[in-house]
Amino acid sequence: MRRHGFLVFGRLSLRHESRFMKTVSGKRFAKVLRAHGWQLARITKHHIYESPDGKVTVSVPVHANQDLKTGILAALLKQAGLTEKDL
Repeated sequence: MRRHGFLVFGRLSLRHESRFMKTVSGKRFAKVLRAHGWQLARITKHHIYESPDGKVTVSVPVHANQDLKTGILAALLKQAGLTEKDL
């Protein structure tokens, strides 16, 4: 079925799939990283985490326990090599 130039599968469309991503705060995402072996390198405006092998760094915005926006969350998950199931 095609509507408005994008495919629709049931009620979830490919175009709006990111809306349905689980929301977490920066604080919660930092806990997930620590649980997967990432180490806190330093704290500036963001919390900077290093991967267990030290080759990758991820900058996590932790602001008053606010939820991360879906685009930022998706980018952080990709950088960290995690999936939404890891949250």
